[in-house]
Amino acid sequence: MRKRWISGVVLLGVVLSMTGCGLANTAGDAVSGGAVSGEAVSEGAASGEAVGEAEGDSAARAAIISDIYPLCSSHNLYKMEDNTVIQCSLDGKEQKVIQMPGAERKKNEVEVKYVSDTEILYTVYRDYDGKESEYEFCDELWSVPVRQTGGENRPGSQTDGENRPDCQDELLLDKAEKILEKADGMGGLLYVDENFIAWLDATSAVYNEYDRREKKFISVCSGDKKNTYYAFPTGKYGTANGYERFSSNSVLLETEDNTSIYAHKVGSGKIERVATHYSDRYSDGVNLACGGNRIYYTTLHNTYSDPYKEIEDEYSYDIWCYDGDTGENKILVREEQLRQIYPKFWLVDSLFTDGSESLYAIIYTRDGETLDLKVVKISLSGKQEIVPVEPLNKALDSDSDFLAYIYGFAADRCFYGKYETGEKSEEEYYTCNLSTGEIKKVTKGDPEYYFWVLDDWSWGE
Repeated sequence: MRKRWISGVVLLGVVLSMTGCGLANTAGDAVSGGAVSGEAVSEGAASGEAVGEAEGDSAARAAIISDIYPLCSSHNLYKMEDNTVIQCSLDGKEQKVIQMPGAERKKNEVEVKYVSDTEILYTVYRDYDGKESEYEFCDELWSVPVRQTGGENRPGSQTDGENRPDCQDELLLDKAEKILEKADGMGGLLYVDENFIAWLDATSAVYNEYDRREKKFISVCSGDKKNTYYAFPTGKYGTANGYERFSSNSVLLETEDNTSIYAHKVGSGKIERVATHYSDRYSDGVNLACGGNRIYYTTLHNTYSDPYKEIEDEYSYDIWCYDGDTGENKILVREEQLRQIYPKFWLVDSLFTDGSESLYAIIYTRDGETLDLKVVKISLSGKQEIVPVEPLNKALDSDSDFLAYIYGFAADRCFYGKYETGEKSEEEYYTCNLSTGEIKKVTKGDPEYYFWVLDDWSWGE
């Protein structure tokens, strides 16, 4: 998919520099027919025990997928193919292929950007030769309302632990509406509600806001319309990819001079300086993650330096926390605390949250020319504890022929990849169950695969 490849690769480059580091209707056969009522069903498969086991497996898949895949509603997940959207059950079974309004030609590639129980936002790629376009293409942002229709009991249809007649999303295609268009494409939508949309440009890291009520682009700071503001990608659980999403309406921004970090609530028209530390979005500036209405960040220094020269002493790896509810900005973990755990501490490579009361810091230790990757878990409620994550750390260091890279944490799992250090550059994907310590190599048939399914450059989708 051409446009997704272009915007994905450009955004990945921005993210790496900054971090250093969801037709024929087949639903009937797939859901209610097939193995339960078809003639080819074996006696064992038709038994209540076998069906119960199948439903249990499907529910387990759905629980994992809905927790790790960003383009899910309460009832369905969505994938994209050319100018269509594929609606699936939460356990990954295809149900419908939907032709999206505004994308009548196959070259009008569709990319789902945001999914909720009430609407789906998606972009439509088209050629564009306007003077403001450098790459001669444009993304149109569309909204299609969603309503739930009653259905039969299906695997994965639990809500708050209770079985109920399952629902499905019905896309009201006749009510679809084009919201705006953006030359050279949109990156991931960072925040969406009924009033505002915020996003980070795929090619420039510029932060943008749009007022849905007034149907117009709006200034980040109404008292300062001269400065351009840049945002730090965060991701569903602190991961940085083409589908970032704030977990609240708070965001940290910076300007061209890179001398301050500002807090901002989407649509407020106001900014507040919360840190005077120098940061640099073009090198390995701020590492950041968000959880709830709190933003955690690190890798700061107090004076300007050439970003192309490595001056280790100027960086501070204190981990800060900005609370969007109270406006409080404070140090959560001091660098010295990390050095007490790992005396050969070198730097904090990245931060991740997992939707729970934990923050994960990815650390490198250094002994001469030898670098080791370590992970510590920081409790965010009750008495603060900072503990190494085992046996994950052991798995990361177990094979000297591979280099490991942490992608994120979700569903009580760490998702990571390993690259061969020899001539081959193929990457393998793994999860570590944080409760049991089980290490699993991920294949495309596994529910954990959905953590990577949107990354075209990784899986060739």
